Amino acid sequence: MPCDSEYLRQTNWEAERQHAAQLLVYLLESIDQPVPDEVAETARTYYATKDYVSALCSAISGLTPAELDRVMYDGRNPMARKLADWWEKHVTADRERELAEAKQAEDDRLAKLAEAKLTPEELAAIRRRA
Repeated sequence: MPCDSEYLRQTNWEAERQHAAQLLVYLLESIDQPVPDEVAETARTYYATKDYVSALCSAISGLTPAELDRVMYDGRNPMARKLADWWEKHVTADRERELAEAKQAEDDRLAKLAEAKLTPEELAAIRRRA
């Protein structure tokens, strides 16, 4: 079997981090803010390991309506479209995560209420089965 370089491919994890850094560079430049060197470096790095998703989310959340129109909703600008697509996916993922966290919190609350009604022996029996 001949050698191959498949193992050198960028992972999805690395690609997403590089993409977020590239979008953050675009956003910061678009609103005349300085781009930190480490963000610019990550934007250029094929095997990106630094995560700027939170920074990008915060930066977008802090934009004024006029900045949003100019930076994200300019359909003639390919980077604006990429940023808008990223933001839509990010907001959807955040919403799904928040719903899952709320459901887990409610399940935990109900479990505590149920456990409070059980004797120590009943609780021990349930835990042995789990």
